[in-house]
Amino acid sequence: MVTIQLSAIVDKNGQLTVKVPDNILPGPINIIIQAPDAADKAVTNPAREAARTKLAAAGLLSSAHRPPPNTRIPTDDEVLAAGILPLNARPSADLISEDRNEE
Repeated sequence: MVTIQLSAIVDKNGQLTVKVPDNILPGPINIIIQAPDAADKAVTNPAREAARTKLAAAGLLSSAHRPPPNTRIPTDDEVLAAGILPLNARPSADLISEDRNEE
């Protein structure tokens, strides 16, 4: 069976007229109508909400999915420059050892 998606508008009288593509052969077809419902509400999954509650209580649920509005995203060159130490800086290995208290 071939699936073809068509868009249409139902008129004031409840009539729907559709011109099907030429490659659809005459004969029986299945029609599925999906109309947006103004009263659609988000479907909640109780198991997911229980897990979210537990993660939030443990401080493990992140809510930082996107940067705040008006955040300036650095350019690739700025990101590269931020990862390069100045010429007179100590080597990265020394800084890491210091952070780990391995000196």
